[in-house]
Amino acid sequence: MNETSMPTETSFHDDGGEWPPGTDPAPAILVGYKTRRSSSFGKMALAMARAQGAMTGALKDAANPFFKSKYADLASVWDDCRKPLSANEIAVFQMPTAVGPKVTITTLLAHSSGEWLESDLEMKSKDESPQGIGSVISYARRYALAAMVGVYQIDDDAESAQGRNKQPQDDTAAKLLASNFKAALKSGIDGRIFDVHQANNANQDLYMQAWAFLDSRERKEIKAAIERVRVPNTNRPAREPAEA
Repeated sequence: MNETSMPTETSFHDDGGEWPPGTDPAPAILVGYKTRRSSSFGKMALAMARAQGAMTGALKDAANPFFKSKYADLASVWDDCRKPLSANEIAVFQMPTAVGPKVTITTLLAHSSGEWLESDLEMKSKDESPQGIGSVISYARRYALAAMVGVYQIDDDAESAQGRNKQPQDDTAAKLLASNFKAALKSGIDGRIFDVHQANNANQDLYMQAWAFLDSRERKEIKAAIERVRVPNTNRPAREPAEA
């Protein structure tokens, strides 16, 4: 960057608890958060103030089946901030690194003046599979970006009140995934249910959308089947095949 690349740094560390709590199914636990910025920051601050003045909020358009609520996914956060940032000559870079279950997302906001702001968000994945690590990367990118640029979430009513027109979301892929889950349930084979889960778990946004097309009984059976495969226990009764 410039001659004083790390004049200021703040950090936060925690060893447990989902972050942020109660918002959507967290695939990871927060480990640490650090920020750095260029020594001069006036032009960057002015450009960011102008960009934030043009942001109207990220629409909560992704379903959260675990808390029966909605949240703004990564695409929605980007939709709200991309043009305001670009118009004010602020570029965004997000670089993921992973060491075992620990994932770090480094988010850099770089202004045309040479001034910059950077943060590291470090999280520990609950699932060390490639799909699990991928899910944490998407999750951390979303929260890091929203926190760095000041994007907040709005619901559908707020969206209508502001008069913004969002293009209808294509739910074809989500319906297909839900159909695959239903077919696996009908087979009565836990392994098939787990295979569908494992193949799609990395795409958290699609997974959450598909969840909305399943009823409460189907969701409960899917969760139970996945748990049986992950933690075999002969004391658990086998699941009855779904009725035709």
